Amino acid sequence: MSVAAGCGRIGKYTLLEEINSGIMSRLYKAHDPSENRTVALKTLKKEYAEDEEVVERFKREAKTTRALEHPNIIKIHDVGFEDEQHYFTMEYITGPTLRKLLSSEGALSVEKAFVVSKMVCLGLHYAHCAHVIHRDIKPSNIAIDENGNVIILDFGIAKVTYLARLTRPGLLIGTPEYMSPEQIRGTTPDGRADLYSLGIVLYELLTGTVPFRGNTHIEIAEKIVRDQPRRPSELNRELPKEVDEIVLKAIEKDRTKRFTSGLEMANAMNHTLGLPEEDANDMPSPGMVQEEARATKASEPSDRTGRASSVGGRTIMSFLARKEFWIPPAVAIGLVCLLLIVSRPGLVLSVAPWLLIPVGIALLVWVLRGTSSKTGREKFSSAELLLSSGGEIIQAFPIAGHVATIGRDQPDGIEIFKDSISRSHAQVVNQDGVFWVCDLNSTNGTFLNSRRIDKHVLRDGDAIGVGGETLVFKGVKESGR
Repeated sequence: MSVAAGCGRIGKYTLLEEINSGIMSRLYKAHDPSENRTVALKTLKKEYAEDEEVVERFKREAKTTRALEHPNIIKIHDVGFEDEQHYFTMEYITGPTLRKLLSSEGALSVEKAFVVSKMVCLGLHYAHCAHVIHRDIKPSNIAIDENGNVIILDFGIAKVTYLARLTRPGLLIGTPEYMSPEQIRGTTPDGRADLYSLGIVLYELLTGTVPFRGNTHIEIAEKIVRDQPRRPSELNRELPKEVDEIVLKAIEKDRTKRFTSGLEMANAMNHTLGLPEEDANDMPSPGMVQEEARATKASEPSDRTGRASSVGGRTIMSFLARKEFWIPPAVAIGLVCLLLIVSRPGLVLSVAPWLLIPVGIALLVWVLRGTSSKTGREKFSSAELLLSSGGEIIQAFPIAGHVATIGRDQPDGIEIFKDSISRSHAQVVNQDGVFWVCDLNSTNGTFLNSRRIDKHVLRDGDAIGVGGETLVFKGVKESGR
């Protein structure tokens, strides 16, 4: 399909114009002839059609959003596949996003900012009750329709790690200014992460700026984790104290101190505006939205024969759990001597003094090898890789299961979008509590403590270098060891 201005089709839909082009998808304004209505049509770019992970993310976005029926959440109309392109259609919002509204009007009044944010709170409360977390609340993902209703866009986006948002040059899925501290640290977010992001949006609606800015994404991330925000009233003198309290509670670094739900945050704003509280019994009650089971590449066990296991078309290291039969040299020489004593006792007596030398050397080698094995192969009950910048830890990656793959395309592993890092760069393997790192034929190689390696056992504090990034291995010793 080729698309020029005002032409082109996907399935039954006539494409009218391209609205936006993202990293992996395009958004069009389109006409649905069967319903005689204008729709927004989102399509996956053809270059990603063969990428199973990207296709799965795209389908999950459509499925999750379609299951959420709430007046403050975008409606999905249709999902399809045509001409080697995955697509779905949704309601077409004619009004501006909050990003455009901020660009044209600047900071809003308390009443308008609260009314907008309250509607987002109610949409998020509904989604969270359905066990769905948005993970990317920001002004460009919130729109106002022609009736003044606030709509949350792009619900159910792919689970992309914060690091993926930081390190791929020129590409940004979401913006770090709105990310919660727990997302930056790599902790699994819950609904309070969305409320934090909404708190940052509310801060910007009231002051015209976000609380944490920086020259680089890493600098912004460090400020979000470390620095305390200025009170909104310091930037907008017209804001009363109770507004400060609502905003600062929403963006607490400790999520246990934030609002516990979107409903609680909405009612705090209602109280300030003198409006009655929202009644939870009057709100729509969603069913639980569940994701389909996924093949977890990182946790698939290898076979125990020394052969490589294949998961999702990729090969796990062949050295995993390899059982080698090895006879200590001293034992081997002892067996030979025993045979000689039985068969030729006279010969043994004449050469016995000379046999003591190789037996002693073999025994020494055996002892040294055993000592080296014990000191070089520590066992851990669990482990994680720590990414640091400027001496501070900015993200922790737990190593779950048997294998954790490091690369640009590892949504179930350690995903780092950076040109110098291969799509599947290296693997960290848990072999019965002993952790290994293995290079996966990467372009730039994998380094352990500044030395290039193919595979090597890991010890606590080892530094793994991939594509200019350093991940420090942190192991937790097994109890009783």
